[in-house]
Amino acid sequence: MRHEQGSVTVEAVLLAPVLAIGFLSIVYGSRLVASSQAVQLAADHGARTASTVRYSKMDEVGVESARLYLDEYRSGCSDARINVAVDQESDRPSVLVEVECEVDTSGLSFLGLVPKTLRAHSIEVVDVWRANE
Repeated sequence: MRHEQGSVTVEAVLLAPVLAIGFLSIVYGSRLVASSQAVQLAADHGARTASTVRYSKMDEVGVESARLYLDEYRSGCSDARINVAVDQESDRPSVLVEVECEVDTSGLSFLGLVPKTLRAHSIEVVDVWRANE
């Protein structure tokens, strides 16, 4: 009986780090998925909002809207970079918003994770009636 209790302790000591690493990997994976979705939604929101204002304000509104979305929904991103490009010359004017950020790996650094960069873009057709006001 005593021998079996010792083997359970040894098994628990050997298995605990594996379970902890598995759990932290799941945490990182869920953080990565949530951040990826937030980055795409921020790009969508920025493009949609920018497409409804005057051409002169599209850059400013697109960046501000995407950044506000990332901040408001606690995206798990750090160092967000947002670019807005407006195409006024084509038959169907459009606005492109690109969002790029690093996934926050705080609390998981001992796993040796390399910071992952997420990128997303969204294109919306400009509401020409509002853009030309």
